[in-house]
Amino acid sequence: MTTTRTSSRYPLAITLDRSKKITASSTITPSSQVLNKRDILDSLSKSRNHLLQLIDSIPSELDLTRIGFKHPVFDKISLKQWIEFVGYHEKRHLAQIEEIKDAVTNESV
Repeated sequence: MTTTRTSSRYPLAITLDRSKKITASSTITPSSQVLNKRDILDSLSKSRNHLLQLIDSIPSELDLTRIGFKHPVFDKISLKQWIEFVGYHEKRHLAQIEEIKDAVTNESV
């Protein structure tokens, strides 16, 4: 964690531009392990709840634009931007899921 001032340095909305492909590091690349839908949804729910609890635990007087962490694409971004990034990142993956669903539907027609 570092003290920083990066509240508007990076336009996080570019996360939604799927023409720019980003390769995930090997530590977060999905494995070939087959998981069932219920396990995936449970894991996602737990992760989401953990994130919301973490956000709720941040003292209101803390300036989230002055605390930052390294991001693999955006370099160092503020904690405020990290929280905003989560939404953009989820929207990016939702678009990928919709694209896959459309491809599978079109193949089976």
